[in-house]
Amino acid sequence: MDMTHMLDLAYSYLDAKIWIEYSDYELFAIRLPSGNASWHGGEGDDMGYCLMAGRQGQHISLNVYLGLDGLRGFRKVASGFRDTPEDVMRQNMAQLIFEYEQCRVQAEEMEAIRAYCKKSGRAFMAPFPVFRRYRTNCIYAPMSAPEDWAAIEKALLVTERMHGKTKKQLGFHMITFSKGLDTMIRDGRKIKAAIPFLSIEDGEVMSEPYVLPPYTEGPFRKPDEVSTQAIQRMLQNPQRGELHCRIGRGGTIVDVNPPYMPAVLVCMSDDCDPVDPVVGIGPEYDPNQMLSDFIRHLGDIYPERILVQNEETETLLKDFCHKAGIQIEMDENLDDVNEVFLRQTAKKEPTMKDMNAVMSIASVEELKLFPRHILALMYASKAELSPEVVEKLEKVLDIK
Repeated sequence: MDMTHMLDLAYSYLDAKIWIEYSDYELFAIRLPSGNASWHGGEGDDMGYCLMAGRQGQHISLNVYLGLDGLRGFRKVASGFRDTPEDVMRQNMAQLIFEYEQCRVQAEEMEAIRAYCKKSGRAFMAPFPVFRRYRTNCIYAPMSAPEDWAAIEKALLVTERMHGKTKKQLGFHMITFSKGLDTMIRDGRKIKAAIPFLSIEDGEVMSEPYVLPPYTEGPFRKPDEVSTQAIQRMLQNPQRGELHCRIGRGGTIVDVNPPYMPAVLVCMSDDCDPVDPVVGIGPEYDPNQMLSDFIRHLGDIYPERILVQNEETETLLKDFCHKAGIQIEMDENLDDVNEVFLRQTAKKEPTMKDMNAVMSIASVEELKLFPRHILALMYASKAELSPEVVEKLEKVLDIK
């Protein structure tokens, strides 16, 4: 990656101000460089869905939503049908953004900008161009992968060649995004939405309509095993009442690369008694471990019905509920479980009990991702830890 070249393109984008002409919902598509599509594949997964922001004079950016996963994350925010922190976290995109505050730019990035301005004669002043990578369920991090740089470079080269062409010439239409079918109005009729697919031929931008693939939820990973013994133990208890459950993301950020917020499954009985939360390890948790911990935390609770707030929670619990004879239903308006979630994931200093609980379900390999000094501090207080966690720490820290 040639940083001078990328900063040339970034400042050209800023100076040209083409972003003033477009709203925050006018997407165009580009073909992604090889290797950039998201992991699950499918129609439209080799596309980058691009958005120019900054019409209001702030938050100037160029976002490239990567593949179907990126488009799904954009739709969740753009349609407004769901407004939860985890939906905002489910963004898969490469981004060029211009920051007005130096404190929001890492020292290494600022040094590169300073050197560029000195060499090019450009005034070193805000806003500062910063390249970021958002991954699903993760906090953004500086861009590093070659395919991500290639995606944002291609989008910038396309925007350079959009000058002098009207929205009509390029094929832009106002689109209404929704959880079902994205639509636009043409000749007074509501039709299926299409966005311009832009490419460069002989130095000119070419446009053709690209019909957006239908919205799909997920994909969420489901457990591939349910403990028969655990279900048999549950069946020995009287079946009564209902539980309200939700998987969300919150609490303390796990500072690894990339940093992420852990998944937390919170659960509340209909008599307002919360069940101990279950915390997942990693941006994409192990659903088998999450389900196993959930069943263990239920203890002698055997509900007649479980209400879940989102598709992710339903995917985790559906097979288990069917095998255990528990009704499972979706209800997006579970205010009580939202309150429990906010209370249980409120930012606070984790206790030794909290840390022991997290480390007890983490593998040795997963613990190696934690900062070593944190693990050393934990080991220094090993009297408060379970023998299982102490043994894991000794392996990670190579203590004989």
